[in-house]
Amino acid sequence: MMNSFRWLLPALFILASPAHAGDLAPQKIAIGDLTVRQIDKGGEFIGFGFDALWVASAGRLSRVDAASTAITDLLLEQSGGPCRNIAIGEGAIWVPDCGSGTVYKVDPSGNAMLLTIAADMFSREGSIGVGEGALWVVTADAGERTLTRFDAVTGTSLAEIRLPGSSSGVVVDYGSVWVTATGKGELYRIDPTTNKVRSVIKLGGNPKFLAAGQGSIWVFNEAFGTVQRVDGATGQLTATIEAGGPGFGDITAGGGYIWVSSAGLDLGQIDPAQNRIIRTFEFEGINSKCFGMRFGAGALWFIASRLYRVQLPS
Repeated sequence: MMNSFRWLLPALFILASPAHAGDLAPQKIAIGDLTVRQIDKGGEFIGFGFDALWVASAGRLSRVDAASTAITDLLLEQSGGPCRNIAIGEGAIWVPDCGSGTVYKVDPSGNAMLLTIAADMFSREGSIGVGEGALWVVTADAGERTLTRFDAVTGTSLAEIRLPGSSSGVVVDYGSVWVTATGKGELYRIDPTTNKVRSVIKLGGNPKFLAAGQGSIWVFNEAFGTVQRVDGATGQLTATIEAGGPGFGDITAGGGYIWVSSAGLDLGQIDPAQNRIIRTFEFEGINSKCFGMRFGAGALWFIASRLYRVQLPS
């Protein structure tokens, strides 16, 4: 989640040796220079997949067609409201609901419920992961130091993996499961073949939300307002990028770039080839509070009091 979009700060790339600010100044683009479509739909968390944008809110999952933006709703029985980001993979949409302690598995083609999985979740922000034939959820056991693995077909609990620190953010890619530990400033890499923690990557600054793309795991650190890049093959930290300052934010990958927002940055476009923000976008005037964003069908989607589809320049 993220606070109101209010200011747009310059973004500078930082590594061991500083570069000249003039050489790294990103291009600034105002919302008035872009094609923006407002969709009459609010919600809390979103995900993109199967040619649609999916919006979760209390007791409801909505499918927004990427081309027509037509909306189809599905009621989630006994739902108390989502609490973590939607996951998409293993042929389904997965919606975590803290209120009922349930993860819902939804068929994207028929918008029908396929499975409900009991999963006791505590943190009301973060994500669940899907991949390697499984659903991966940080559950409340041992103070949220447990990553529970469920079979993606049957929903059966297959393993409970103890983590070094309390966690809530999960993504699956590059043959590993990656979990952020907000309080300890760490990223855990889990081997899905052994169900064991393979390595601990030291980050910093309350890492919570993360994304996979361009061969790396990208983590947004709320305390510092930075993005840290971890190589998906080696697990090594390779870059730290300034992203507007401390505060709530979100991060996503798509179109060959990484997209980040923070309390001081409406939207930043990170070029993985340069490890820096090359463009910033100012969205002031079209929303009051943004909860999350995703990339899909050549556009950036973000949810606030309403859903917005922003067509970005090439």
